[in-house]
Amino acid sequence: NSFLGGEDEVFYFTATGTGTITIKVNTAGVNSSVYVYDGCPTACSGTTCVTSKTGTGDKTMCASVITGHTYYIVIDSKSICFTYGIAITFPVVSLPGATCASPVSISTLPTLINQESTECYGDDYTNASLGSCGTSYESGEDKVYRYTATGPICLSITLSGASTNNIGCQ
Repeated sequence: NSFLGGEDEVFYFTATGTGTITIKVNTAGVNSSVYVYDGCPTACSGTTCVTSKTGTGDKTMCASVITGHTYYIVIDSKSICFTYGIAITFPVVSLPGATCASPVSISTLPTLINQESTECYGDDYTNASLGSCGTSYESGEDKVYRYTATGPICLSITLSGASTNNIGCQ
């Protein structure tokens, strides 16, 4: 990977619990990368890349960790030094909209919701789920919204960014 060609910084920790951590790296628009390894990334064997993100801008990612394992977080760029901030939290709390049991409620129409993400939400609904619409978009992280109509209504939903982000709704 060309991102591992620049100067990097490595953080490490030993997990004190099993679960999911959230890692947020603020990079002020720099083209950079973040890798999370289970085991030292320079070792010849026994290292697994748990998750990674590359590209321009801030990065948020989740990683499943296991008690007693040592994890390494490598922050890098293609060729430049840059300033950044990093925050790591454990455990991930239940996110609003993660499932139908805890949807994000929409109370009035019209509603405009900007800058949403399904990052760290999990893939709770798949083509095998009861009531599936049978689309390939059910194979990724999900976010659930709920609107309760008080009578007959025709809803129009516009999802921006679908052509460049490979996202859909149902």
